[in-house]
Amino acid sequence: MKHFGRTMTTKVRLFPSSIFRKTLTLNPSRLSDQLLLVARARVADKDTQNEANIRRATSDLYYSLFHAICHALVEPLIGDPEDDAYVGHYRAFYRQADHKLVERRCREFAQNKGYSAELRNFAKAVITQKNKRSLADYDPLERFSISVIKNDIETCETRLKEFWSVSIARRAEFARYVALARYRFGD
Repeated sequence: MKHFGRTMTTKVRLFPSSIFRKTLTLNPSRLSDQLLLVARARVADKDTQNEANIRRATSDLYYSLFHAICHALVEPLIGDPEDDAYVGHYRAFYRQADHKLVERRCREFAQNKGYSAELRNFAKAVITQKNKRSLADYDPLERFSISVIKNDIETCETRLKEFWSVSIARRAEFARYVALARYRFGD
């Protein structure tokens, strides 16, 4: 498994193999894809389908999309993963994304028909899941149904697959636009 460009030798099975069979095109070494799998695992069994797990799964889905953007920011970087300067730059760049800016820029992006449907749909999913995450994390009176969260999981999986199908250059350009305050799409 790769983490911050370094090979990790730990072999821990975080998810049942049945979860991987459903999501063959996802990459379990990416944090974004792991978060989607965690959301799925939280509500996979009747025994785990409680309010806390449904709320956490909702939050996990937003963070899966958010970390896909962060990953796309650093994906084009080339360097020696053993070099401290590279690792420091990688971490700093990965953490540039601001949640409020990402939401605002995703709203702008989603409304512009000049961009690809895959990226516009991804931007819409980010907005939807950010709103649901806020309710899940901060509104104790909000109720969530298992059928809605399962639908959200499938939708997020589809949007992630579409996102990863776009070229690295277009993903990085999208990520720079939605995550970096001084960047305009196409610059």
